Amino acid sequence: MLDPFTTGYLAGLATNVTASILSALGKRTQQAITGTPRQQALERCYQAALAAILPEDDPLRESYQRPLEDFWAEQAVAAELAKLVRGREPDLATLRDRFEEFAEERHLPAVQFAERLAAGVDAFVQVAEQEAALTDIIQTAQLRDATQHLRTLAADVEAIRRAVELARASTGDVTATGNIHAGNLVTGTQHIVNNYLASAGTWNEADYRAALGRYLEWLYVSMGKVVLRGIKSGGQQVIELSLHDVYVPLAAEALPDSRDVLKQGLGRLARRSRRETAVMDDELVAA
Repeated sequence: MLDPFTTGYLAGLATNVTASILSALGKRTQQAITGTPRQQALERCYQAALAAILPEDDPLRESYQRPLEDFWAEQAVAAELAKLVRGREPDLATLRDRFEEFAEERHLPAVQFAERLAAGVDAFVQVAEQEAALTDIIQTAQLRDATQHLRTLAADVEAIRRAVELARASTGDVTATGNIHAGNLVTGTQHIVNNYLASAGTWNEADYRAALGRYLEWLYVSMGKVVLRGIKSGGQQVIELSLHDVYVPLAAEALPDSRDVLKQGLGRLARRSRRETAVMDDELVAA
């Protein structure tokens, strides 16, 4: 349950975001929504999405809360979020690329934006399906189908996060025989599953591995390509190249040590000198 201050803040932000999104919609749709109960219903949908993207207990909330106001107000971002009203899925690659640029420009800590956006889309769809005022504006069944893989990603990531949270030091014993240095700590999936099940988790091992597999498959598809923008080819403004095509494996041959090269050169000079001396001796004997 959000506190009144947070609820009020999100409501105000959702109002601004909805206004930006309405300006990105067609004139007929804009006129059908603006100033009607539909606009208030749409604001509630985007308010739920914003709350899911940046939850109240998120440690990065303080860093991102104000800067994100500028991000959602950008015309290109609003145009992508407006696709939800049309029953379509926003372009994840476009939003992610712009978000990464936005965060880098402001020196903000890195976050998994795709996962957060997926959670926001899931929240938007759930609220939209309950808003009677939007039934003649948003085809919620079409929207649910169009955003299925994003919402599956959100559900899988959340369930995996809960499983990892349960696999803390307090839920099991860890024995170390040497020093432990901070770095990337990876716990075995079996350890996570066992602790999750012991704490009355709803997943069995097969469900967990299936969700993890879907997430890793999405990660491979999403991160396995380089997107080049601003280069027109075949009528398209975006070119996608597989990392297998961009990065070519190279084979290298170690160069001999400089001392070995010098020894080889001196050896050749010595052999040549001996041959020349031998030839001169033979000529003297013949004379």
